[in-house]
Amino acid sequence: MNTFSSLKKMIVGSFFATVIAAAAVVAVMATPAEIASADNRSLGAPRPSEIISGTRPTRPISGTNQIVITARLEAAFKIVSRAVENYDEHITRANEQVTRVNEFITTQKVAGKDTATLETAVVAFSATIPQAQAKFDAAEVIVTARAGFDVAGKVTDETQAKTTLQNAQTTMREGNDILRKAQADMMKAMRDYRRANVTTS
Repeated sequence: MNTFSSLKKMIVGSFFATVIAAAAVVAVMATPAEIASADNRSLGAPRPSEIISGTRPTRPISGTNQIVITARLEAAFKIVSRAVENYDEHITRANEQVTRVNEFITTQKVAGKDTATLETAVVAFSATIPQAQAKFDAAEVIVTARAGFDVAGKVTDETQAKTTLQNAQTTMREGNDILRKAQADMMKAMRDYRRANVTTS
């Protein structure tokens, strides 16, 4: 495997690890709209006239539904907490990518190649890592504060618990998006370079 291929595998691997972590949170966490939708299904779907007029009578959430909602919130909190813990690994991998690309640039310079575009790309990539780190750190603060949850991760206040999960999920997604775009841009620069040059192993 040449250097370009190993870099591609490393960058793409890190990207998918980040996406999988975010997808796991989305898969478990129910948003208020989803919870409301589930409640409506269990109570019977509203008639069109009720939606338009807003005359549909409200009904209390049943004990069973409340238990399900609480369980989903607690499960989501566990996943969010684990995801936050794992983001240090993603930042570490991103920094390793920078090191590998810089090593690649060095070998290409020795071979007499013009690496100006790669150097610009890796500088831009490096600059995004602290930005992503700041988002992940913010998510960690939210999870550590655990508003709406006790020290065991049990729901103590449903409204606060939903807000905690939503804020943590949004902040983590923003960090993911920063890394994803940065990694995509870095890969494009590598592809463009390879098309223009015969790379060395």
